[in-house]
Amino acid sequence: MLRISLQYFDAFGEQARAFVGRSLKREALAQYFETLVPTPKDADPGRPMATREALVRLFETGKGNDLPSVRGSLWSAVNAVAQFVDRERPTRSYGAESEDMKRFQSAQFGSGAALRSRAWSEALSLLG
Repeated sequence: MLRISLQYFDAFGEQARAFVGRSLKREALAQYFETLVPTPKDADPGRPMATREALVRLFETGKGNDLPSVRGSLWSAVNAVAQFVDRERPTRSYGAESEDMKRFQSAQFGSGAALRSRAWSEALSLLG
C-alpha cells in the first residue's frame, strides 16, 4: 500500500512540475476555462461567464499564483479551479446545513469534485 502511495505521489509531482513548466497565453487560458465551464445552448450565459471571470481572477491573483515560478502557468489555472471550488463557488444550503458544509460536500463528493477532476484531466491533455 505504501509503495502504491509513493508511486502516486511521484506521478503527481511529475505532472505538477509539467503544469508549472507550461505557460498559458490569454487565448489558451480562455479556451481551457471555456472547456471546463461551457456556455449551455439555449441558456442564460451569465452564470458560466461569471464563473470564467472568477477563474481568470484567481488565475491572476489566487493564493500561491503570484509566485514567480508559478505565475501564468497551467498550474495557476488548475489551482484557480481548486480555489474556486473549495472557497468561492456559490452553493445552496437548505435547513441547518451551512454554506461552508455544502461547499465542502460538493468539493469532495459532488459537482465541485467533478469540476476539479475535469480541470486536472484537461490540463494533462494540454501537455500533449
